[in-house]
Amino acid sequence: MFNLQINLNKSNIDQIQVCKDVDDFLTLHVTEKQKFRTVTCIMEVLANLIEHTDESLNKVIIIVHCDSHEIVIDILDDANFTLLKAPEECPEADELSGRGLWILEQWMDEVNFQPTISGTHLRLSLKR
Repeated sequence: MFNLQINLNKSNIDQIQVCKDVDDFLTLHVTEKQKFRTVTCIMEVLANLIEHTDESLNKVIIIVHCDSHEIVIDILDDANFTLLKAPEECPEADELSGRGLWILEQWMDEVNFQPTISGTHLRLSLKR
């Protein structure tokens, strides 16, 4: 099993660098399609955290696990937990929200949100 952990705080959430780090990590381990899905979903999650969380967001931890059977992405943050439900169909282009959650549900085999003692734990998994 191969693992990558990225620790971020509110002042250094750099989506481009995070995605480059994940892309580099996955290059030797997964197909281009799996890598594209994984990086895109992480970008969506980070964009949603930046856009939709309140001042309580200070810390984000991204852990990517990769083995011969699946890619698992754990994203932990310290923002207040909000249960979200993805729309059943892709939102229209002019709608302000929902597309990111829809993409996660469509591209990942499993999407699980759960509250933690300090915020939210999102687990995404993609079978290989």
